Amino acid sequence: MSDRVVFLERIPGEHIAVLTFERPPLNAIDEQVVTELAEATAELATDEGTHAVLVRSALEGVFMAGADITEFERIAEEGIDRALLVQHVFTGLAELPQPTVAAINGHALGGGLELALACDFRFVSRTEGALIGLPEVRLGLLPGAGGTQRLTRLVGPARATELIMKGIRLSPEQAAADGIVHFLVEPEELEPKSREYAVRLARQAPIALRGIKRAIRAASSPDGLSVEAEAFAEALASGDAQVGVKAFLEGEKPSFSGT
Repeated sequence: MSDRVVFLERIPGEHIAVLTFERPPLNAIDEQVVTELAEATAELATDEGTHAVLVRSALEGVFMAGADITEFERIAEEGIDRALLVQHVFTGLAELPQPTVAAINGHALGGGLELALACDFRFVSRTEGALIGLPEVRLGLLPGAGGTQRLTRLVGPARATELIMKGIRLSPEQAAADGIVHFLVEPEELEPKSREYAVRLARQAPIALRGIKRAIRAASSPDGLSVEAEAFAEALASGDAQVGVKAFLEGEKPSFSGT
């Protein structure tokens, strides 16, 4: 029996990887979760055979319920070093060259929502009683793994301030209405639809997708247009661009190789 809690499975035929969290009962984030997630993202960052990543939970009704409070004393002793470490690991997920899809099957609170926010796309199921939010203020804390930044970019400063300062916990329907998630689906549809979406993304031109991610990340930077221009030039010079243009002109469906 494996002692691991973060599992990385590659599916070569579909060019996707599935990143699964399984740390009962709540997938609480402890040192092992952080370490194994860092290892997985490091592998994926250089994996040219994987063109999209699906992030999911193996636990019923729980995506991830934040930090492991039983480690609070140790976390408090580590202070800013702990925050910077988790930020670094979650940023590693956010900056993967592949598009990432989070399949939120239940509670996504604190660091759990921050993990989902680090993904490019978010599916959430209409799981009864599921709560989604950044409620750290209820513990006298605040989000420390990128939540203040990524949520603000999604919903704007006014709504993010309200959600975080009040520690509001949303239903899946409310999270979808706020634009925190992209797709609201029935529980039985979550796995097949999120995986199908990842597979569809994996069929796109990998070089173009990487460039899109870099350019969008730089959108708030003065260098954003330069990053976009460089990414466009790289895609323009790729074999995939030639394949895509040729297929369009001939009315065919392109098959991209990532070259």
